[in-house]
Amino acid sequence: MGLANAWRRLAAIRVVKVVAVAFLLGVSPYGAHSSDNPTSAPKGAIIKIDELSSVEVGRLIRNLIAAKRHEDARSVVRQWRPQTAGHKERVIFTDAMIASHRGNYQKSIALYRKVLDADPDNDNARFAMAQVMAAIGDVDGLKSQTRFLVQSGFDDNLDGAVTKLLERTRNAAPLQMRFYGSLLPSSNINNGTDRSTIYIGGIPLTIDEQLQRKSGIGLLGGMEVSYRHALTSNISFISSARGVLRHYPSIDATQLTADGSLGFARHIGITGVSAAFTVSSNHNASQFVDLSYGIRLEVHHRFNKHWSGYIAPYARREENFINDNYDGWSAGFHSHVDYAFGRNHFLRGIGNAKNRETQLDRFSYTDLEIGLGYNRPLPLNVNAYVQINAATRHYDGVYPGLNEGQEDFRWGGKVAFTKTDFRLMGLAPRVEYKFERLQSNAAFSDRTTHGFDIRLTKSF
Repeated sequence: MGLANAWRRLAAIRVVKVVAVAFLLGVSPYGAHSSDNPTSAPKGAIIKIDELSSVEVGRLIRNLIAAKRHEDARSVVRQWRPQTAGHKERVIFTDAMIASHRGNYQKSIALYRKVLDADPDNDNARFAMAQVMAAIGDVDGLKSQTRFLVQSGFDDNLDGAVTKLLERTRNAAPLQMRFYGSLLPSSNINNGTDRSTIYIGGIPLTIDEQLQRKSGIGLLGGMEVSYRHALTSNISFISSARGVLRHYPSIDATQLTADGSLGFARHIGITGVSAAFTVSSNHNASQFVDLSYGIRLEVHHRFNKHWSGYIAPYARREENFINDNYDGWSAGFHSHVDYAFGRNHFLRGIGNAKNRETQLDRFSYTDLEIGLGYNRPLPLNVNAYVQINAATRHYDGVYPGLNEGQEDFRWGGKVAFTKTDFRLMGLAPRVEYKFERLQSNAAFSDRTTHGFDIRLTKSF
């Protein structure tokens, strides 16, 4: 009779959010109406679970969970149409809701991921998981799920509820920090040349061993800090800082890169625009190497359900503290266009360009690059990304020993795997392999590199 009492209470309360019911049962959250409201059961009536509609049984389960009657909720979902497709996932979904109600958010997220393993197109489960991520302030995880739900059109069907949830979560936790560490096995840790000899005037000369390619393992440690503060409903102040330290024990080399930005971001409909002042510097173990500063504009735009684009033009001043001949200006852009086949499944076209003008002409160049990327989720919550690219670089001045300017052609690619639901001592793992072949008429620039980046990341 406990279930019958719960049913009678259910009939007396107002209708809960339809979208909450949809989470559990996979029904469209914008297709149900108030006419689906359950009616009162006669006193003493025996409720036949199988005769309830999906909306009715969903409300019953949620009310049982709200009343802390978790085992009754499990009993209902197990009895409701066990012969139909998706029954196992509905049971797991209920367990995820119960875990969230008990405050066990990590378990809840893990259970929602099990539902998505079996049914990657279950946007209701994905949105429910996004809400749990918002509750614990997991901005990175929420951003990832928001991207999927935007690509599928789910966010549009809910009048932007998902993107609004992301904005509220960002505003509630304006300061974000990320730490990461990597092992960097590489066939070329010193950017050395593949060649052992060069010919000048037909005379062979041996290249110093220190300038030839060396293999080894590097160590990397990095930290990123970002701050975002909403000024109005669609304008935010944004800032970021990053520091990356690399050390190569076998050649006793240490490199430090630091950069930061300060600017504003604005949403104009489905277009995101940001403008920022940027600064970047490089150091080695003994000295300050270079400094660059300038401005950057970024534009994100979603054309429709499948197509989206990004472009980031920039201009900056570059100063070198070792050789003044490298001082100058550079301008260019990074861009890509994505075609989404589904959630986190997309094809990417890449186009980059850069023009650099320095005090000495032979260090000035124009660089053009194109590429193609492909991202696809795999079973067991593994995400795979593959990219190939090709680029050409033409230098203006005459290279010493040649009767022409330096000409470079480089090509290569990378493959990256990320286990999205696995944590090693709280750290998220990622493995990337990268290959690059740089062919040049300048012997010291001709090189080949194979490298891995085995990375663990912790976000706060």
